[in-house]
Amino acid sequence: MNTAASTVAEPDTESVAETIMARMMVVKSILEDGYTRADFAGISDQEIEAGYAKAYQLIDAGQAAKAEELLVVLCQLDHYQSRLWMALGVARQMQRNYQKACEAYAVAGMHDTSNPHLPIRVAECFMAQRRWQDAADAAEGCQLMCGDNPEHEPLRKRAETILVSARRKLGST
Repeated sequence: MNTAASTVAEPDTESVAETIMARMMVVKSILEDGYTRADFAGISDQEIEAGYAKAYQLIDAGQAAKAEELLVVLCQLDHYQSRLWMALGVARQMQRNYQKACEAYAVAGMHDTSNPHLPIRVAECFMAQRRWQDAADAAEGCQLMCGDNPEHEPLRKRAETILVSARRKLGST
């Protein structure tokens, strides 16, 4: 019986392995060099910036859901920008989607480990969820990140307020 399957030549295992290895090297290069979807789509930094500005206009106008939609796309286009993830967290927090907000803040924190605005935002989310210990921990983290920097004094005070409130709640439970 002569079938199409029996007439197809077996692939050369060595050439298949070489092709796979060459493709893996391209993928490795892409990942190591920090390319983004925006790079492949031909979307410029200026276009990302314009989208970010529009998202903050929407946030300022109280249109957090529309801002979130735009920011999800922007975060997918350039997943390395902490400020995009931070803005996404803000949009989600405004909608009282605290878990998703914390997830966005966590990604932002992976890209910017010294931003004390992130743990204070997380602490606010935890307070809204009545997760008192987590809120206290996040507020303490904010205080540590603020250090003695006078620019961060308002954040340090906000963290102290949250910390006192969370501890009070912990003492009453």
